[in-house]
Amino acid sequence: HFGNLDQAVKSLEFQFAKEETETPCGLKARAATTSMYKNNDYRNIISKHHTSPIEAIFCSDTNQSMYCQLLAGLIQPDEVVMVGSQFATALLRAIKFLEGYWKELCSNIRSGQISDWITDSGCKNAASSIMKPNPQLADSIHKICSCESSEGIIKKLWPNAKFIRAITTGVMSQYVETLEFYSGGLPLVSNTLSLSQEVQFNYASQHEPVEKKSNNENIEPIDLVHVKLGQYYELLVTSYAGLYRYKVGDVLKVTGFHNNTPQFQFVGSQNVILSVDTDKTREADLVNAVREAKTLLDPLGFILKGFTSYADTCSIPGHSVLFWELKAKQGNDSIELDPKIMEECCYRMEEALYYIYRSCRKQNAIAALEIRVLKQGSFDTLMDYYVSRGVSTTQYKTPSCIKSKEAINILESKVIRKFFSPKIPM
Repeated sequence: HFGNLDQAVKSLEFQFAKEETETPCGLKARAATTSMYKNNDYRNIISKHHTSPIEAIFCSDTNQSMYCQLLAGLIQPDEVVMVGSQFATALLRAIKFLEGYWKELCSNIRSGQISDWITDSGCKNAASSIMKPNPQLADSIHKICSCESSEGIIKKLWPNAKFIRAITTGVMSQYVETLEFYSGGLPLVSNTLSLSQEVQFNYASQHEPVEKKSNNENIEPIDLVHVKLGQYYELLVTSYAGLYRYKVGDVLKVTGFHNNTPQFQFVGSQNVILSVDTDKTREADLVNAVREAKTLLDPLGFILKGFTSYADTCSIPGHSVLFWELKAKQGNDSIELDPKIMEECCYRMEEALYYIYRSCRKQNAIAALEIRVLKQGSFDTLMDYYVSRGVSTTQYKTPSCIKSKEAINILESKVIRKFFSPKIPM
């Protein structure tokens, strides 16, 4: 679709290796992406076709790593043909970092010297080896980044970029609007299906069994070559590592065929993620309800930067709580919200949830749904918390529903406004 990218000069892909840990019985454990980065063949690919120095990828300080990867990408603006990360979250974190550090980065590029706070020896040596004074480039970056709005900043900084590569399906679809805001019209490509159990596969291998999704029927698994257009399927994976008909829990829809190979759209996880009473809300239902409610804010120029949820059962009846972080497309970080519109967003979400939820609301078994609006940067703080607990920055996925009390407390401390659904849905 994008031509012969084998001859492409460079890709700016934000990658972060996570240090190995050890299980109680002494086995080494590491993230799948870290295993990939340690592979010599892949390291050769990085050095040839990526702007990020391998030393920066393996830096244990995420801020120093992010700074050096951004710096390396900024000094090669005309060579970058792709910008991305494994998941949308890491790429958006990089853009947020750029918004906070662009003046310092411009100063570095103008002088050809890196900042004193870059103390990691690998990052320092790698960055110093490619730096030289470039006042003209620094002025160009300054002009772009000093604009009132960051809209289209990726295309402006890297004018030869052809697309953005990051997983933006499933729960990651909540970041599509924000990426489109920053992208400047570049197409978004989700080139990988990366499962939460860290099992990865290619659709082209047609020997894996697939089972049709059903409620109560016991249906025999079928091969990929026998799936039908428009039907929904739950994926089963059999791997050389020992998994046999492993139920991943992800639901796929067949959208077409490339020759005989089926093409899929990721629908969501089949597992229930949010439940207050007898209601059982799945991830896909929650994402759809948020998307439906957010349409009320689109005419007002607001972007939903992220959301998550939890079931608040501290009071009786309990209710569903949604945390939203909103950003205005134009202007500063302070936003003015119309209470009536936000209450209508709560109601629109309830209308979009399935009938058992609405029935529970009518019977007063569940109280009104609540949206809590957060300060700017709240989901970055949440990401920092999970990374500090051992999650890889590259593979971080904002949970659709939070169970951790510590994580909930972090978001609670960032709440600036609360809104409730004003009426019971039909």
